[in-house]
Amino acid sequence: MENWTIRKRVLFGFSLLLALALLIGVFGINRISGVHDDVERIAEDWTPSVEALVDIQTAVNDLRRGNVRLLLSAVTGASEEIKTGLAQTASGQADLNRMIADYKKQVDEDIGEGKLYDDVLATKAVYFKAIDGVSAFVDKGQPKEAMDEWKQNMIPAGTNFVKALRAEIDFNRVHLRETSATSNKKARDGMLAIWVALALVVVVAIAMGSFIVRGINESLNRISVTLRGSSDQVASASGQVAGSSQSLAEGASEQAASIEETSASIEEISSMTRKNAESAEHARTISTRTRSAAEEGVARTDEMRDATTAIQQASVAMGSAINDIKKSSDDVSKILKTIDEIAFQTNILALNAAVEAARAGEAGAGFAVVAEEVRSLAQRSADAAKETARMIDASVAQSVRGVDVNRQVAARIEEIARKSEGVSESLGAIVSGVREVDDLVSGIATASKEQSLGLSQITTAIEQMDKVTQANASGAEQTSAAAQELQQQAVELQGAVGALLALVNGEGAEVSHHASAPVQKRHVVATQARVSSGIPMPGARTESKALRSSSGFTGE
Repeated sequence: MENWTIRKRVLFGFSLLLALALLIGVFGINRISGVHDDVERIAEDWTPSVEALVDIQTAVNDLRRGNVRLLLSAVTGASEEIKTGLAQTASGQADLNRMIADYKKQVDEDIGEGKLYDDVLATKAVYFKAIDGVSAFVDKGQPKEAMDEWKQNMIPAGTNFVKALRAEIDFNRVHLRETSATSNKKARDGMLAIWVALALVVVVAIAMGSFIVRGINESLNRISVTLRGSSDQVASASGQVAGSSQSLAEGASEQAASIEETSASIEEISSMTRKNAESAEHARTISTRTRSAAEEGVARTDEMRDATTAIQQASVAMGSAINDIKKSSDDVSKILKTIDEIAFQTNILALNAAVEAARAGEAGAGFAVVAEEVRSLAQRSADAAKETARMIDASVAQSVRGVDVNRQVAARIEEIARKSEGVSESLGAIVSGVREVDDLVSGIATASKEQSLGLSQITTAIEQMDKVTQANASGAEQTSAAAQELQQQAVELQGAVGALLALVNGEGAEVSHHASAPVQKRHVVATQARVSSGIPMPGARTESKALRSSSGFTGE
């Protein structure tokens, strides 16, 4: 809890008090609720029950007095009073029956009241039976018998009935007193607990208040001590800052002159580098064109080589086809020879048939005609076969010449293919060399561009350094003026620390002043502009960290 913020400490204290108050409230509500339940039971249960039983007892007493008056009227012989007494007795019995029946709604069976109520009903029945007997004797004009019935039966029955009623009344009164005592005890215990809780809340509030105030005072005291030391350091350092600022301004001026000379030299180098980059770019363009032409020549040579290969393949296929034709012609020649032989044999058979037909005379005349036709057909077949054989022989001769010519063409094509292969290899070597040259030229051009870009960036950086150096020179002069303002603020801070210590310790606190000699107020306007523009003063962040580390908590 020592590192808690003020907000956390206050919230914890109030939360604890609120929790205690809530517990007190819940406990009080619980006690009040119990007392309310007891009072409600007294008001709505026990008190109405006792009142109803008292009314029943009063009605019983009235009925007993009426019975006595009825007996006196019977003894004296007053007929009108007898009639009135009998009517009142019957009315009293009816009222008692109604009242006892109404009371049954208030009987609590859970606590044993039902047995007492049953005793009341039983004794009432006996008592009413005795009353009916006395009333019957009185109505018949027999006062002696009525008196005997009253003494022997009605008086004991009435006494028992009254005892049963009193037992019921005592039962309700006992529970009424017990409920009242319980309610009073709950109220007393609740009041005592509430007073104890209130005392506890007061003690806790005092303890939490003391703890919070002590913690805040300790933290403020540490902050005050830290602020006092920091203000002394600021006052001492401000004088040193003023002297250092002047030296910084002189060094910044010399650095600015050197940077300006460096910037001029780099500008000349950058101009030469740009020219080199332009020349390298032009050389790369020419190299790219040469490489494109060489690659196109290689592509055309590859196409010619592919075409030559296709022609060679076609020539081989044609030679194969011619050989197949020659082979087929040889086969056909063999077949034609076979046909010629068949025609010759057929012709011989036809001649033999003609001879046999001539021998047969008229009977073979028709057969001779057929044999002549067969011989004629065989002759024509032989002639056709000879003509076909002659044509096939000519075709075979042409095929042989075609094979020779195709062989010569294939040899020429193969020679062309070998020469185109050599040309392709030469062009490939040229393309490879051109590519290497193009890559070298591209690398030179890229390096020249990067070098030119780097020099441009260096030039820009030097210009920015020049601006920063000039700004540092101006800032050093402004810092010198700000140091004087810082001394004044340190004096004011020491005064504020003294006031804070007086607030924390409750007594006067002196602050030592270590102000350095006055510094000439120059560039005050620039310093005020620097402060108003939102530029933080040197050491502000360091002082803030020192305050946080020494305070022990962070205020919110």
